Amino acid sequence: MPRNVVIVGGGVSGVTVAIHLLRRGARGLHIDLVERGPWLGKGIAYRVDNPVFRLNVPAGRMSLDPGRPDDFATWAAADGAAFLPRATFGAYVLARFAEAVDGSSGALRVVRGEAVGIDARCVRLADGTELGADAVVLATGIEPRVAPSSLPADARILDAWDERGLADLPRDGRVLVLGAGLSALDVVALLE
Repeated sequence: MPRNVVIVGGGVSGVTVAIHLLRRGARGLHIDLVERGPWLGKGIAYRVDNPVFRLNVPAGRMSLDPGRPDDFATWAAADGAAFLPRATFGAYVLARFAEAVDGSSGALRVVRGEAVGIDARCVRLADGTELGADAVVLATGIEPRVAPSSLPADARILDAWDERGLADLPRDGRVLVLGAGLSALDVVALLE
């Protein structure tokens, strides 16, 4: 196993990789978990606070541990068929992360920054910091759709993941939701 691992991305995927490496916990293992945002272990999908935003998979199929498929449902004290709030899954990820950090012989450091380059020996951050790496895991996830789109720039256009913006919409008026997937259903549920 590599001694110095850099994980680029601190969302669910990056934190899950860290959990599994830490559980193996060989002495001398050092993990740098690079995250540019303020959240760990949640990513865009699980950092929403409103309980109306539900998982699209039953709790019994959302485990971080393939050897314990009911781990999330057991942790949440929920029926495995329940569609729990996304925030509950985010809390579960953080709880399992804390347990892995506390129980490991390895070491983990959270590095707040943006990775801008990787070569054979290190990961370079935007501020010039170089993190030595025997192995690198790219776990950069998805981004909110606030990047350029084919829609015109208009303050009335909100991203489905903009929980605050959606909550601040006036109670009267008309809303057009583009799309028919889970995110669109979440928006409709929130607006109701």
